[in-house]
Amino acid sequence: MKNKTASALSFGLILLLAAAVSATTGLEAVRSLAAQGDPAAALELVEQQLSAEPEHAEGMFLKGVLLVELRRASEARGVFERLIEIEPDLPEPYNNLAVIEAAAGDYEAAVTTLRKALDTHASYRTAYDNLTKIYTQLASEAYGQALDAEPGERAEIVELVLLGNLGQPAAGRPGDRDEPRREAQLAATEPGAIAQMSQRAPVTAPAPGEPAVEESTVEQGAAGMVPEMEPEPSEPQPDLESVAPFVESWRLAWQEQRVDDYLAAYSKDFRPANGMSRQRWAEERGPRISGPEFIRVTLAYLDEPQVSGNKASIRFLQSYESNTFQDRVSKLLVLVWEDDGWKILEERAD
Repeated sequence: MKNKTASALSFGLILLLAAAVSATTGLEAVRSLAAQGDPAAALELVEQQLSAEPEHAEGMFLKGVLLVELRRASEARGVFERLIEIEPDLPEPYNNLAVIEAAAGDYEAAVTTLRKALDTHASYRTAYDNLTKIYTQLASEAYGQALDAEPGERAEIVELVLLGNLGQPAAGRPGDRDEPRREAQLAATEPGAIAQMSQRAPVTAPAPGEPAVEESTVEQGAAGMVPEMEPEPSEPQPDLESVAPFVESWRLAWQEQRVDDYLAAYSKDFRPANGMSRQRWAEERGPRISGPEFIRVTLAYLDEPQVSGNKASIRFLQSYESNTFQDRVSKLLVLVWEDDGWKILEERAD
């Protein structure tokens, strides 16, 4: 009896492995057809694969991407929404759904969807890039209204990045989920349509004759002894990649009126612009964060963050709205790297 049971289990395992291999091979064929410029044939093939396994995550994701390429945005939306229900911890479906929403002009929905992508992967570079582009668009339109632009006049259609494949995150490397990816041009002449996408070029190998870079090289001294290596610093070092995630966490704490988290983003050496002490500033700032019925804060970055030593700076346009007040300013944050990461040292508004 035991032998029969073991045989049955083994046979079942073989069937599962065979199905997995078959699905992988089929999806490679789908990608090959898509790469050859035949998305319609690729879509037909992936639908055949999905008929056997309707909720295969990677197959569903490829189907959504192909539908976008074929300008069948409403069907693609349904695929990505269903995939999010099945796999809520994958950031890529959120990102691609946001691309479709932005293409339809629904920037508010796209912002919400991109924030959900960031909830699944806090330092997800593509979502940050897309979110920044939308904020820039919204800020541009807001300033146009402030300058009494002609009704209906809009800035250029925002260009977002559509991801071509599901990926696996690598800890501490925000951009690792972004390859391979496709750039989606949102066609200005055809609202809601997404123009042809192109695959990002792979990293090239060293040129012929060029020496390969070794991971580690140790030179020996005159006596043949290996010199003593300097110990690597034990404390984490400030880096450029962590600036944007920190600023986003500060913005969210402010918008969600989480006073403790908001105040914790400021250094103990924070210097309020009006000369007030930090303690007095915090006592007054708390009620201003918790008091309004709602707060909305959007940021449109004006340039790349700059890091020098243990300090960083970043400039952006900030739009603030609550039930009692609205404001738009250009702002500079000066950050300092402390034991638990970046903190705000100075906050200057123009």
